Amino acid sequence: MVEYQINTKNLERFLDIPPTDDNYFQGINKGLPVGSSNGLAYVNDGYGVVLKIQFIQRYKPSHSESDDAEDKKPSAGTFTQTGRLGEVFSESVEVVKIAVFNLLHELGQVKDFDKNSYHLHVPMGATPKDGPSAGTSLFTALVSSAINRPVAANLAMTGEITTLGEVISIGGVREKLTACKNHNITRVVLPISNRKNVKKLPDEFKKGFTIYYVSNIR
Repeated sequence: MVEYQINTKNLERFLDIPPTDDNYFQGINKGLPVGSSNGLAYVNDGYGVVLKIQFIQRYKPSHSESDDAEDKKPSAGTFTQTGRLGEVFSESVEVVKIAVFNLLHELGQVKDFDKNSYHLHVPMGATPKDGPSAGTSLFTALVSSAINRPVAANLAMTGEITTLGEVISIGGVREKLTACKNHNITRVVLPISNRKNVKKLPDEFKKGFTIYYVSNIR
């Protein structure tokens, strides 16, 4: 039997450099900044990817920094978004805003949530992103930004949510878990209704994962 050694430099020479950015994903399974979470998506090419979800509060000038009387009037907050987000994804953002406001109000932490302005960015803007399964990760990142607390480390999540906070099933479970393996993420939040999909996976594939099944955003 002849053994072959693969020379990665030769692979890059003939197949070109792979279109990935290792620095972008460096430390993705460690502590994340406030307002960030790891989402999971199933893309049209048939594989799963990790999405960095990033919410920041947009700076608003104080009254002393503006002489315009209009700027001194209290105003409702605004939401803006970038990252080539599709229609279904954008609708998920609207649902998430309602769910976050309701939860913070229930917990007595709403403060100025409806008055502050937020910007959502999902990096890798050249890649179109659509679908409802980012609901839980959008929700978690926005709550993180609103209460100024980071999301737990080494954690990714996927799940569609409703305005009532219910977490409902998604597709591409195996592909999304494979994406987690590729980035050494071992803790995953899935809708409880997707437990049956995980049970069908080989035990060897599931080894090393801690999966949290949830039915509600709380």
